[in-house]
Amino acid sequence: MAVLLVLPALIYGRASSEAVEAKVVLQLYPYVPVEMHGVRKCPVCGFNVPDAKVKEPEGAQVLHELITKRLLATESCKFIVQDDYRDAGYYDVSDEADRIEIRELAAEKGSDAVLYPVLLRYRERVGNQFAASMPAAVAFHIYILDVEEFGMLWRGAYSEEQAPLSNNLLGFMQAYRRGFKWVKADRLIEDGLNRVFKSFPGCEALER
Repeated sequence: MAVLLVLPALIYGRASSEAVEAKVVLQLYPYVPVEMHGVRKCPVCGFNVPDAKVKEPEGAQVLHELITKRLLATESCKFIVQDDYRDAGYYDVSDEADRIEIRELAAEKGSDAVLYPVLLRYRERVGNQFAASMPAAVAFHIYILDVEEFGMLWRGAYSEEQAPLSNNLLGFMQAYRRGFKWVKADRLIEDGLNRVFKSFPGCEALER
């Protein structure tokens, strides 16, 4: 499911005061980089994530569905939703052939930027909510990229491996909100989006 949004031009998480024209942003399906020697590399910023296990296709589907749910909840941005999420596309923006396809898709939809999620880790909890032999872990980046030069207009990033409260006393409030339980990876994604979208400009409903 792809979503078109209309919002002010953005630069690294802040709306550009000098921008006059609005950007129309097309949501793309989360890209999962190929794992090389246990590491996944973000195709936009080049950041490497070790121990980068991704449960496929569940991880990308969860991230896509939660982002889409958040976008659909906002009333402060105009958007168009396509019927089939598979139309959102799956692209590596470091590949020139994929860039050409993105430009063509954006032109077809009338957009001049894309919302581009990158999933770098999605490891599910092993055990249950009361006793886990391995905690859930996630890492993702979300970008708004200009489709002409694929310059970065906005970026949000989140990474977490759930840890016992005894190892992270500063995380008491977050542990409290989670009921002092071991949560699943989709909950980590949702909590991560809550933080990431606090800097997402133009759409108040995204900042929950």
